[in-house]
Amino acid sequence: MVHPRVYEALSKPIVGHLDPYFIQVMGDVQQLLKTAYGTKDGATLVISGTGSAGMEAAVANFVEPETKCAVFANGYFSDRLTEMAKRQGANVVRFEKPWGETYTDDEAWEFIHREKPKVVGFVHAETSTGALQSGRAICAAAHEADALVIGDCVTSLGGVPVEFDRTGIDVAYSCTQKGLSCRRVYPHGDVTKGDGISARPHNSVTQLVFGPQTDSRLFHGVAPLPSHGADFHVLRLARSPYGHR
Repeated sequence: MVHPRVYEALSKPIVGHLDPYFIQVMGDVQQLLKTAYGTKDGATLVISGTGSAGMEAAVANFVEPETKCAVFANGYFSDRLTEMAKRQGANVVRFEKPWGETYTDDEAWEFIHREKPKVVGFVHAETSTGALQSGRAICAAAHEADALVIGDCVTSLGGVPVEFDRTGIDVAYSCTQKGLSCRRVYPHGDVTKGDGISARPHNSVTQLVFGPQTDSRLFHGVAPLPSHGADFHVLRLARSPYGHR
């Protein structure tokens, strides 16, 4: 059930995205998301789009053409992660299991050590089946192989602890309408100014968090990133409290 104060806030006039109050709320949300994800050092971004937009942004920025990308494939959204990596030109290797099954620590270690990928992708909580995959062994094995880990937290964020730092995830993404139980608006759309105006966009919102070690691994190919709208260099400027759009 949606609280009446949320409906009340949603009825207020919308604050423009360049309004100082909107920028203040954006900064507050970015900080609060660190608590939700379980990170102290990770940087957060909030962008308009679905959870799959977060997936695409993560893949586009950290999976280069011809890079080996290992995917733990046990559901619909790990298949989508596979497809996005392939479209990025990656050499994708998959550890397939029947939908709903998860991976043991030993299986994760053996797969990653055998394939020696540069990027590893897994789904923390698979929307299609509800399977919850522990990420600690995956991340530990990946880091030992000098690989970066992308974690899909679309269903898990707000439902179970993500523990971004403790798990060792390098890049994660989620959205507002699942575990966080928000409507298709800004996570804190019920916060209003003194004149009763709320700060909220019209569409879905996705969030991304990435660790400090990812800066040196951002896409640095000979050509610009194919997706301008998903480019972290652009998003960090445009979506930060100090951005211009």
